[in-house]
Amino acid sequence: MLDSPKLSQPGAPRAVYLAIGTELTSGQITNRNAAWISKKLEACGIPVSWHLTVPDERKLMLEAMMLAQRHGKLIIITGGLGPTTDDFTRDVISEWWGAPLQWHESSWTKIVERLKRRGLEAPESNKQQAYYPKGARVLPNREGTADGFLLEGQNCAVIVLPGPPREIDAVWTDHIAPWLKNRFGDFAPIEPLKWQVLGRSEAELGEWVEKIVKGTPLITGYRATPPYVEVKIWVPIGHVASEPSIARAIHELEIKLAPWTITRNNEDLLDRFFASHDGALRFVDGATHGWLSERLWAWARSSEERMKVFESRKIEIVQIPVVPAAASVGFVQGELNSAPADRTTFVLGAIDPYQEFPWGVRKPVSGGSQIEIRGQRCPYQSFLRERQEKYQVEWLFHASMTI
Repeated sequence: MLDSPKLSQPGAPRAVYLAIGTELTSGQITNRNAAWISKKLEACGIPVSWHLTVPDERKLMLEAMMLAQRHGKLIIITGGLGPTTDDFTRDVISEWWGAPLQWHESSWTKIVERLKRRGLEAPESNKQQAYYPKGARVLPNREGTADGFLLEGQNCAVIVLPGPPREIDAVWTDHIAPWLKNRFGDFAPIEPLKWQVLGRSEAELGEWVEKIVKGTPLITGYRATPPYVEVKIWVPIGHVASEPSIARAIHELEIKLAPWTITRNNEDLLDRFFASHDGALRFVDGATHGWLSERLWAWARSSEERMKVFESRKIEIVQIPVVPAAASVGFVQGELNSAPADRTTFVLGAIDPYQEFPWGVRKPVSGGSQIEIRGQRCPYQSFLRERQEKYQVEWLFHASMTI
């Protein structure tokens, strides 16, 4: 565990993340580390101000490091710690920090032993991985040959990590997480409140929300992921949700958004849907060109636990070519009338020219079965077919839980 005094600056420190690698700037691979590291930092109450990415070019790397230092008290750098000629992150950091590289015998011993266990001899090129800027704290990496390191001073702290996600996770767990807790433990985690809203536009929601939070320190954000719009509210560090103006605004938001809120805080609607319906389930889709099936299977494949639930319900999905709008109500009625009485059947019909669609449910009940058909207006126009279909599916899952 790394021990060091907490920063004396007022408020939470700002962090900057710098990713190094030509494979990133060229689009060869996607940088999954950026989101992972940002989430880890924000969970500690440390906001991330900048994400920077530069290729393996010394001049650009140096410029990026100087830029990061101007905007962050905590700088996280990943990539360029390997044994090849394009791995020279430590050299550029040495120049930027003004600290010569020094040999670290224990790092070299670890590299030699790791490769030996695999029946390999450590080549000369691996030796560059055992050099670190003077004054750095070496952070051993149990998943690879590239150890990370930590520099403190010059009004900031710098954490340098290898690029592979598995190795970042290992070094973070073993060294960075306890160091952050010790160093920045006084800062509350930044956890946004989230509403997943169905049936209202992003612009309309923005007007509602901004009017309610005006005059408060609340920070707002919006993300359209059709058919939902996600409304996000952050309580800034230094404030608590129980402060009168904040509590009042959040309460007003809850009331205003309630009629269109489907889930909260990243909950998946299907978790509640399956919890609310017992026994075998059957779906007849005459409207969404297969989106209903895709949504169900995506949920099931997302975890072993969900797949067990899916399989235990003996799910049957019947895909029908999209029914003409004029015949849609009759289609839903007919499918429900002929549905097996021993399982719950859900039927979706196509949207008519007035932007309405029928849907229905047949459920086993004591002594027989219950049939209910309803209609729902879709807020999306006909030229937004994909949004219409996604809306229909989510509405079916949501509304059928009340039947």
